[in-house]
Amino acid sequence: MEVIRQSHWGEVYRNLHTPGLLIGGLSVLIAVVLSTFSILQHLKWYTNPSGTDWVRRTAGAAVTWAVRSRVHRIERFNVNRSSPSDAMDP
Repeated sequence: MEVIRQSHWGEVYRNLHTPGLLIGGLSVLIAVVLSTFSILQHLKWYTNPSGTDWVRRTAGAAVTWAVRSRVHRIERFNVNRSSPSDAMDP
């Protein structure tokens, strides 16, 4: 006798995943724009070169983290989409 695995939560997950991707993408876009603006304003007005390097690295970390997080999420979504039954297994 064949067991058919169906889950109500699988449909809920599929229905919420796209809005989650859009909200995450918008958050990354906002973080990148604000961080870039902040870095450029800082470089324009700050006069201490050693401090400028530190602030650039610190502010650039937010941009790097946001982009890497977004790329990871998109890659994971594509893997899960290719085999949806594996995505539901605990």
